[in-house]
Amino acid sequence: MGLFDFWKADSKQLREKIIFTQKARIISLQEEVKELKKHKAKAEEELRWVRKDTEKKHDKLTDQLIELSNKFADLHGRMLDIADKKRIEKK
Repeated sequence: MGLFDFWKADSKQLREKIIFTQKARIISLQEEVKELKKHKAKAEEELRWVRKDTEKKHDKLTDQLIELSNKFADLHGRMLDIADKKRIEKK
């Protein structure tokens, strides 16, 4: 029976070693997951900032476009008035 006890003890040590290795791997993976979550949160924050900045720039460009459109309409109106005056003067 001494031989079986040896194998039993050896298998118990092997099992404990496997359990220890797996626990270490689990801890390592948990730390990796924490780091990935931090990285994801940082990336999401950066994305929010970029979206907010893009929205501000979009609004600014829209306002500029409206302003230029209004100026164009005003100048076009003046041009039509001048053309009408010159046409009336020719008659």
